Amino acid sequence: MYLKNAWYVGATSEEVAGRPLGRTILGEPVVFYRDEATKAVAALEDRCCHRGAPLSSGFLAPKGLGCGYHGIVFDESGAAIEIPGQENIPARARVRAYRSRNVRVSAGSWMGDPARADEQAIPRIPDHTSADDERPRFAHGVVHVKASCR
Repeated sequence: MYLKNAWYVGATSEEVAGRPLGRTILGEPVVFYRDEATKAVAALEDRCCHRGAPLSSGFLAPKGLGCGYHGIVFDESGAAIEIPGQENIPARARVRAYRSRNVRVSAGSWMGDPARADEQAIPRIPDHTSADDERPRFAHGVVHVKASCR
């Protein structure tokens, strides 16, 4: 059992640049990517709706995230917006989209009910300023934490 209606840090801002990034959050596969046009971070279910291929193995497209298996492109809402060789795109051709935000040095996602996502509840690093973002980083990588839900 997980607490789903909460914000979770999924990556550093540096990790979500130039390529899709797959992570597992609350036991669910999630892919983060940065929209080429808006530079906003988006988070989708890391599984193509067509054949289940991981979208994190796909590619960044001008309008979203492309699946590496057949090239279907999904936008930040999870809807398929391009299907190679096909003009008609079925409305059900979509994957789950998570509310996501890039806040200072991290990218986070809301794993629960999107209607309940409260951006004021995004965890902040105390006393962190934009000047801190300009300083060189001394530590990189992922910290795996095993925590009890009890």
